[in-house]
Amino acid sequence: MSKEYSITGTVKNVQDVQLVGANQTPKNTAIFTVKDGEYENEIAIDFFKERAEKATDLNPGDQVEVFFNIRSNEGTNDRWFTNLTGWKWNKVGSTPPAPKYGNEADDLPY
Repeated sequence: MSKEYSITGTVKNVQDVQLVGANQTPKNTAIFTVKDGEYENEIAIDFFKERAEKATDLNPGDQVEVFFNIRSNEGTNDRWFTNLTGWKWNKVGSTPPAPKYGNEADDLPY
């Protein structure tokens, strides 16, 4: 069973998409500033494949909730590396504009 992790913070920076590994997988890293009480922390979250391309839509200053998985891998000399891999985000505090169907004076049902 996997647990769903999320943070809410401000986009600080979104790096350019890079191709990594033998399969040339698209990867993008976004840096988020998260306030925890009186302290601010910067957290890097990686996005891969089609999500890497979509992450370029994030802009510095955007307030977002990011959903991610935590993954650790053992490197050499008993060193461990932990990655946060994002899979979804929602902009916080922004609502899509309501569609307009003409002006209100002409909004008659007949």
